Amino acid sequence: GVQTCALPISGTTQWAFKSPDEKIADLTGLFAAVVATTYKTFTIDTILLPIQQFYAANGQRMGDGSDETVLHFFGKVNPALTLDSWQYCAGAGVGGTVRAVGYVRHRRYIRMMVSDEFRQMPPEWQDLTFNVDCTAKTAGVVCPYPLSVCYTDGI
Repeated sequence: GVQTCALPISGTTQWAFKSPDEKIADLTGLFAAVVATTYKTFTIDTILLPIQQFYAANGQRMGDGSDETVLHFFGKVNPALTLDSWQYCAGAGVGGTVRAVGYVRHRRYIRMMVSDEFRQMPPEWQDLTFNVDCTAKTAGVVCPYPLSVCYTDGI
């Protein structure tokens, strides 16, 4: 499902202009969207953020009197949740925006299908260099339970 980011006072969904509390609200909304939509059948345990947003939130304090960062605070409130960055979240959203993805990390719910494993052929000496031919074939990512995945664009 798609979770939309809450609009802050600045009128944009981009995290660069949001307060720590608004970022926590976005992460909580992503988490709660799956739980509420599926009536607690699925509870996401992993959230992937674009690299820039991940490290910016990991370095931003919750407030003037706090020594906790945004991600540390959110992780403390949700200890079973894994927060990480992934380079493919940048530009994956609608219109090339950045995307955050939350999902259940279990091979029953989401997995990559590999029909032909990666193979390397023996090296061949050709024109003063070695050439190594490689083959592999994938069928992409399969998600038989699409409600176990949620994303939000434009953070």
